Amino acid sequence: MEAIEAVNGLLRQVATPEQQAELDASSLDAYLLDSEHERGRRLELIAAREEPSLEAFLPRRGDGRLSLSASDLTLYLTCPLKYKFARVFGIPREPTINQRFGIMIHTVLQRFHAERERSGATDDGLRRLMRLFEAGWRRAGFGTTDDELQFRDRAIEALKLYAEREGKAEGEPEFLERGFDFKIGPHHLRGRVDRVDRLPDGDYELIDYKTGERKTAAELENDLQLALYRLAAREAWEIEASAGSYYYVLDADKVAAPTKPDDAERVERTVLQVGEGILGQDFEPRPSPTVCGWCDYRLICPAAET
Repeated sequence: MEAIEAVNGLLRQVATPEQQAELDASSLDAYLLDSEHERGRRLELIAAREEPSLEAFLPRRGDGRLSLSASDLTLYLTCPLKYKFARVFGIPREPTINQRFGIMIHTVLQRFHAERERSGATDDGLRRLMRLFEAGWRRAGFGTTDDELQFRDRAIEALKLYAEREGKAEGEPEFLERGFDFKIGPHHLRGRVDRVDRLPDGDYELIDYKTGERKTAAELENDLQLALYRLAAREAWEIEASAGSYYYVLDADKVAAPTKPDDAERVERTVLQVGEGILGQDFEPRPSPTVCGWCDYRLICPAAET
């Protein structure tokens, strides 16, 4: 108000009588005052809407350290807001047919190798694999829709190739679904490796089963998951894994991820970066048509792009 009066005083010193009359009749002062009041009201509303601290909901272990997995790191780097929906708020998601299928295949392969390890079975691997697959298919509740039958046909053909390949494999599964838990800085890293093979030369290979889209060469070049798993093998199990591979089950193809001398440092930097963001409650979205189009939370996300 004082600023407006000061400006008006200066104008009156140079204004003609006609201009002073126009100034007196003008509603500009009232408009400016209303605008300022409205701005103040908006700021008050924004302050009132400010989200309270989510400190109590951050995923921590009993010792208070932040708990992170490879999928947590990837999720946060993809979109911090999606991480907040999934890991902080814990908003449930309806599993897709792809996810249900992936879980079922993982279980079938784990039981296949565990059964062989327990009994030393030397019978027809394909027959045992098909038996486990049929049982898993029923337990998972799959039916006869077109999508489900397409998955079934692809799986049967892929498992035939899997059994054939396993019969010729040099490595032997030494650990199945082996969990790890170790620390990087102030954070806990936890997870589970689908399969750890002992190679003929005594080295180890870490294998992660995939039933979805295969990674591109560029993605494999800077792969985070298997680099983290190799670091976990060293820190949690005290073994050196010279190789890490993704086994794309439906393609019956195992693809090695490149290993680099600075992989451990890269993983540690990423963990500290993500941990700092989560503890600082930086959950700003990173919208993009590619990410948002497949996001489970796009219907409730204020920043979703389509």
